[in-house]
Amino acid sequence: MKWITATDLQHWAATLSARAAFPELIADLIRATAREIQSFRFPSGNKAQVRGFDGWLQATGVAPYVPDGLSVWEFGASGANATKALSDFNKRSKEVSADRQKETTLVLASPYTWDDPQNKLPDWIADRKKSSDWKDIIFLDGVQIEDWLQLCPGVSARYAVEMQLRPLEGAQSSDEFWQEFTYRFKIPLTEEVLLCGREAQADELLQGLLHGQGSIQFAADAPDEVIAFAIAAVAKQSGIHDYS
Repeated sequence: MKWITATDLQHWAATLSARAAFPELIADLIRATAREIQSFRFPSGNKAQVRGFDGWLQATGVAPYVPDGLSVWEFGASGANATKALSDFNKRSKEVSADRQKETTLVLASPYTWDDPQNKLPDWIADRKKSSDWKDIIFLDGVQIEDWLQLCPGVSARYAVEMQLRPLEGAQSSDEFWQEFTYRFKIPLTEEVLLCGREAQADELLQGLLHGQGSIQFAADAPDEVIAFAIAAVAKQSGIHDYS
């Protein structure tokens, strides 16, 4: 479910709260994505403006957004264009020796969408790679962060509240409902358990959703059991929940 778009990020970026919260958003996305983190430092809140790198990460890489090995992060909350990016790039390049750059990925991230008619983002990155010794250079703008958020629905739902894009109460994503429902039990349920003996009904539901056969009726002891059944049927078919 897409809670936050690149346009939402751009509007949010103009607020005072974004300067303090954007580093935390990126940190939460990393924690939700990375498989193994060895070193992690992302000051946020009232510590977001401390001196030094905006973020420091040593992790096992998970493409396309978490670099492998050591990476340093610079956040641009005032825009995403060649002028701003070059300023951040030059600042960090001067602070890291050439030998150290060869072992480190530089990540520049902004909630704004790259907007520079004279400099396309892929071309700008290619030019910077040619003129420096960094192991790799990544620029994450609002469009890419929108995609990353969609891959991490729990993080997306949390910051949708921060950005006032969803109500504080009374609305849940399917992932939030599923987690809340299945963890009521001593051993959390899986789709296989919930769908056991109900394969025919699950197929009926999926066919109805795919072909628009009108309303489909199911009986259960409580409404949330029907909702959980529907989520399990769809998730099992699409492989959304992975318990491996």
